[in-house]
Amino acid sequence: MKRSQEMKKQNLFAILTISLFLSSSLVIALPMPARAASDPVIAFDYYHVQVGNQTIYRAYGLPGPSYEVVDRNRLLGNLTKAGYSLDYLNQTTPITSSQLSGVSVFFLGKADDPPINYSASEIQAITSWFQTGGKLLMMSGNSGYTSNDTENVSFMSSIPNHVLAAIGSSLRLETGGEVTDQPGVGASGAGFRVYASSANNGVNTAAWASTITANTQKVRFHGPTNVIGYQSGAYVPFSSLTATTVTWLYRTSAQGTMQAYGSEKPYITPVGTAGQWVLAAAEKIPEGSTYSKVIVAGAGFYGNYVINGDTEFSYNISFQGLQFVLNAVAWGIASETVPSSTNWTLIIAAVVVAIIVIAAVAIYIMRRKPMPKAAPAPAA
Repeated sequence: MKRSQEMKKQNLFAILTISLFLSSSLVIALPMPARAASDPVIAFDYYHVQVGNQTIYRAYGLPGPSYEVVDRNRLLGNLTKAGYSLDYLNQTTPITSSQLSGVSVFFLGKADDPPINYSASEIQAITSWFQTGGKLLMMSGNSGYTSNDTENVSFMSSIPNHVLAAIGSSLRLETGGEVTDQPGVGASGAGFRVYASSANNGVNTAAWASTITANTQKVRFHGPTNVIGYQSGAYVPFSSLTATTVTWLYRTSAQGTMQAYGSEKPYITPVGTAGQWVLAAAEKIPEGSTYSKVIVAGAGFYGNYVINGDTEFSYNISFQGLQFVLNAVAWGIASETVPSSTNWTLIIAAVVVAIIVIAAVAIYIMRRKPMPKAAPAPAA
């Protein structure tokens, strides 16, 4: 009898040991959340400029209009004040993977000249950087404001669209037109001086978009194009994108209109039709266990007539575009883990419950006193 009790104890101990081992193995196998960059670096590609037969890269240092210099310095100064390190890359060479090493946020400037395009090697460098996960790409386009009065303005959207396609984004910029709005409603002074306004339901404060649009009531998009989508091999209206990893941020009033501009026709936005056209959008793209992120806007983050401008010339309107950009950068560097397809919460809960039950039964059995032997019947 004593030998049998010892064997029971040994078996119960073995069961407990195996249960604890299995549960600890499951916990160790859980994906750990990625850490945010401790010293975020923001890199800039102002724009490529063609001078004769020579391409000047990262042309942020070229003289520009006074308003451009003021807006640029406001942006750079506030990013520095927020604790970010700024990197202007190398002005004399194309974008390379080594230049982007250690960069957390990359601003791509809008294209201002049709001969300028990102080369295949530059797009590959940007894509490789983005696919390491935990990155933010700030991408902007424009409509019809060019530096050489060309009639074909489609390059201002098609160039950034090449990059968006390479990184696997479902966002695109419309081409061949210019979004306008009603002055006094969604534009200041003239229809092309568009701004998104919370008064017109033009600022998205729902779900995770609210993190990016916080404390912004009006944001300027001077001479913009609009953000559309791309899925199943075709351009689609932004409203056709239903994934929870995509959201609009700013849009026109209901009186926004796509105007024809240049020799190209818009992909899918009807010319002359009123509607609330998306001016800026965001997307989270899974890259391994973490998301990389992209924000796409129909006007420039960097350059001339930029989003971060706080006023519109002599019109008495204040904008919070700079706050939008600061919010966007903070959102972009905040690490987000891609949800696992396995429901680990339920699995862990089941394992814990099983361990508790097994332990309780084991303790009960070990503490249970053996039944006394029945006394032998008296002899007749």
